[in-house]
Amino acid sequence: MHLTDDNGVSLGTATNPIRNDPTGTTPQPVTGTVAVTGNIAQETGGNLAATASATAAAAASLSVVDDWDESDRAKANIIVGQAGVQGGSGVVTGNTQRVTLATDAALPAGTNAIGKVTQDTASNFNAQVVGATAHDAADAGNPIKVGGRAVATAATPTSVATGDRTDQLMTRYGAALIAGHPNNTLVSNDYTAAQSAAVLQAISAGTRAVIKSVEITLGAGSDPATPVYISVEVKIGSLRLAKHPGLAPSSGLVVTFQGVAGADGDDITVTCDDPDGTLSVSVEYHTEAV
Repeated sequence: MHLTDDNGVSLGTATNPIRNDPTGTTPQPVTGTVAVTGNIAQETGGNLAATASATAAAAASLSVVDDWDESDRAKANIIVGQAGVQGGSGVVTGNTQRVTLATDAALPAGTNAIGKVTQDTASNFNAQVVGATAHDAADAGNPIKVGGRAVATAATPTSVATGDRTDQLMTRYGAALIAGHPNNTLVSNDYTAAQSAAVLQAISAGTRAVIKSVEITLGAGSDPATPVYISVEVKIGSLRLAKHPGLAPSSGLVVTFQGVAGADGDDITVTCDDPDGTLSVSVEYHTEAV
């Protein structure tokens, strides 16, 4: 649309603007796109208060925001009084962040170690330890093995109270002592006449004898043509260890035990008929506190 006045002069131009008031002093509203070339003149006290220096400063700040990268981040001070925060492992410094786990969240799953774990109460920190190689599998790696405490075979270990824990005893060559005691004693005697509860070995009060074996041997006798068969019995207290009702000449018997114990102070005794020669009795035992 082209507007003109009564004289044919074009209106809406820079020379003849269209105004809302007859005096031509009221600012005119502008809508749409207006092309501006050159500088914009600011009226005194107007709303466009930007100066060239302020505009340049704003442009510089905006350019920093636009250029943020790993070398020049927002530079916000997460810790008061410290520039930046510490990354990676190392010692604690002023810019090390403090991290607290929420009490209602479980630890994350994974296999990474979380440092040294301590438990003041040992009973609350029990662990089940198993070897890496199963029974009857080929030996590999470093399987868990059971050891013991080496003792001299001539030494008598100190006895412990019933119910106490004890060491597994071994010889100094690593062989397990499974006979019940590392220091068994062998006592023996020869009899040439009948005996009735003859004391082969006296046992002190406060101790008891634990029997491992009994060996009985009868000699040939005075006349092999007329052999004499004898009865023989070995006991500890009232407990019978070995008995034969008719032992023949030039014969014998051996009885072994895993560990048969007498009562407090029970002696080892022998009862036999006249052997018509020599009857040899040997008993292997050890003593322990009652």
